[in-house]
Amino acid sequence: MRVIGFTAVLNGVALGYPFIESILSALPLVDEFWIADGGSTDETVQTIARLAKAFPGHIVLHFIPWVKSKYWAGYDAVLSELIDRAADGEDWMFEVQGDEFYHEKDLDAWAGMIRYADRNRLNSIRGISKNYKWDRRDKYDYFNVRLFRKIPGVHSRWGGDDFQVGEERAPRDGFTSHNVPPEIVIGLETFHMHRLFPMNQLEQDRTNTEYCGGAGTRKEVYERSKQINWAAIKPPRLEDVRRDLPAIIKGMSQETLYRVRDELFDPTWLTKETGVDYASIANRSIQRL
Repeated sequence: MRVIGFTAVLNGVALGYPFIESILSALPLVDEFWIADGGSTDETVQTIARLAKAFPGHIVLHFIPWVKSKYWAGYDAVLSELIDRAADGEDWMFEVQGDEFYHEKDLDAWAGMIRYADRNRLNSIRGISKNYKWDRRDKYDYFNVRLFRKIPGVHSRWGGDDFQVGEERAPRDGFTSHNVPPEIVIGLETFHMHRLFPMNQLEQDRTNTEYCGGAGTRKEVYERSKQINWAAIKPPRLEDVRRDLPAIIKGMSQETLYRVRDELFDPTWLTKETGVDYASIANRSIQRL
């Protein structure tokens, strides 16, 4: 059995996605982490190269061009291409979006659930996605699939928010839809931190408007809404959302712009800050769970 983490990114540094922190939060759970770059023109590829140097043998960079599309079809296509490159029946895929994080206290439980699911020939694990917004002191939760076995026909839907087999979107039954059966539903959490950095979010909104819309009127609407909605922008206060945050993102509190911290490429520093043995990960050969 091999566990492959995967994500897709396009100009992640310029847009302010803390994708390095996201990858690091899940790195102890995977054998390899695959990153699909869609043609970045900023420092994203160089940043991924730094991460690969810090954790040799564990970071694999793929180049898969993004195709402009409405809604999330282009992003789904990139994720699905990564999935197709894995081995049917043996590889487990673990998707981590560029603003999602896993708590260090849950890593052993996640690893145990992967082993349990594989031994019992289950095909997916459905956990709780805890969605937080910096501009509101509330959250909303739902169950979705982030971990699944690579089986024929499995692909991304809704921008990587779920995965399924077959072309028809599975109907939802309460909080769950059985998209990659058989599955197990668990109480472990994914921290999905929307809009971590408000000033970066301006650029994200602009890019998404152009990418998904393409029409001049859409851009004009965005510019007008920006003047109204972002006139009194304030820094996020992650500690107001929840005190028990993953250690990897605690240093982001009170920031308005994302920056790639040099410390993130130092396994010794990461071990000290998080209590996770990143130094061992960086120095060991790839092992199977």
